[in-house]
Amino acid sequence: MAILAKLREFMAYTAVQEAIIQDVWRVNREKSAAEITKLANQELGNEAKVTRRSVASRIKTWSERFQEPEPDPILSMWHTAPADGSESNRASWPTDPDQIKTLMVLYDEAQFLIPKYSPDEFVGLTDRMAKWALRISSFFDHEHRPDRLMHLFFGQGFSVEERFLLGMKRDVSGLGMNSQPARGLLSWHQRLTEPERHPIRTPEFQHPPWDAPVDVLEEIVGEYLVAHLALRSSNPEPFMQRDVVFRRANQENLAPNKT
Repeated sequence: MAILAKLREFMAYTAVQEAIIQDVWRVNREKSAAEITKLANQELGNEAKVTRRSVASRIKTWSERFQEPEPDPILSMWHTAPADGSESNRASWPTDPDQIKTLMVLYDEAQFLIPKYSPDEFVGLTDRMAKWALRISSFFDHEHRPDRLMHLFFGQGFSVEERFLLGMKRDVSGLGMNSQPARGLLSWHQRLTEPERHPIRTPEFQHPPWDAPVDVLEEIVGEYLVAHLALRSSNPEPFMQRDVVFRRANQENLAPNKT
């Protein structure tokens, strides 16, 4: 009976609750079950809360299944993979003019951004990130810097999520419409017309990114890229504390003009 009760508890959560627990665990795998439970319940807000016992059961199952994929190679500009297939794990720089323009714009933005947040040199995005950036390029207008920053953010977001699915031995179809990157991308796309349809809420953005001043958005995206490109950080403050900066910036924007 105890085993049956435990099984019922494990299976009781909705798909949304399950996804939130896994999203929190995915970016906080070093934390305890109690800490992940607390973070998941913060994300759920007014939704039904999850229990530490059930979260611990899920973490144990996921941890036993997960195997970290090999690091993605860096796609350096103009790289061409040998025709003999000796670099089958590496992509080539695109030859399509529109794709070349997209990647050059993003590389230029990253090269400008990274030195502010890391002592390491930016040498390129990963193959996987470049692939995803090209796939979602039509969602962004590179004439505007927030679009360039968010294009880098979402390209990396899809890349990280795909690596997680591979590590969990799941198909990339898990990156469907209900995945965190897809929800966030649609939230960005509909920010001017239907901002509440796909509310974006991630560990990086506890408030809509389009409400942030560009310098704050730059800081969030810059530190996100530094972390996920495995570069050293110049900032001793933990990345996850950036929401405090974001809230303060929003309060300053909403404050009445001083005379």
